Amino acid sequence: MVTTARYSARAARALGYLNANRNEVEIYVEDTSAPNLWLKLLKNYFPNHVQLESVNLLGSRTMVVEACRADQERDGRKKLYIIDGDLDLLIGKEKPRLRYLYRLRGYCVENYLLSNEAMAAAVTSVDALAPMRSARQMIDLEGWIARNGNLLVGLFICYAVVYELRAEMGTVSYSVHRLIDQGSRQYDLCARKVGARVFELYKAVREKKGKAETRAAVDKARTNAAKLGAKRLVSAKDYIIPVLFELVRANFKVGVSRRSFQVLVAANVKDMSDGYLKKRCWEMIDR
Repeated sequence: MVTTARYSARAARALGYLNANRNEVEIYVEDTSAPNLWLKLLKNYFPNHVQLESVNLLGSRTMVVEACRADQERDGRKKLYIIDGDLDLLIGKEKPRLRYLYRLRGYCVENYLLSNEAMAAAVTSVDALAPMRSARQMIDLEGWIARNGNLLVGLFICYAVVYELRAEMGTVSYSVHRLIDQGSRQYDLCARKVGARVFELYKAVREKKGKAETRAAVDKARTNAAKLGAKRLVSAKDYIIPVLFELVRANFKVGVSRRSFQVLVAANVKDMSDGYLKKRCWEMIDR
């Protein structure tokens, strides 16, 4: 069942009951439009025998947290509420202390799709003539991250500062396509454009919050960034996959939407990048 409407905290739990005959576990997520992506990806984190045919899309993080808070009873149900890491990872904000709540160890669920092998496999599933080797070499996820990671980390440190200081300026909503080097065949970012974006935001933040407060927020975000790395702290949904998808479309016959492509990638992800999530999923089954 795909759900995009907003539910009350207690009404959200009814979604799990509606699908109880199809699911051995109840999964509630911070999302509005990607149930198949979640299903394909979560198959990697549960034992093969576990029946899971639908997830419950609750929308915003607030909705998921509220629903989880209203569902704290130890009632024997196998349930898990999942929220994104978002910029909270960079500012070091702790997740709410709630039973059954799990916060992703990356910015969002799309960060779990950052696998060169899975992306290449997705390409060959939609382009019948694309050799796997060519797809791997063309996408070159690790190479793209190596060339663009520092720019992205610097940009998201800036975004985290804006977020923590509540400077009320756009961050992730600023399209990554505005930052691409138009002369790059590998769809790399333009250092000048990214630098101008960062300078503009820091200037505005300092004017609103002062130099000392801004500097303290920057230092904290930089410390956390060093522990995370680009593949965890940058929004793959907004700043990595859109670029790589354009690269794929420019080099292969890909007649599907980006959303459909992401589902194909999820179906081909074999490595579990989040051992903590696997542990939580298996603990649900063992209870």
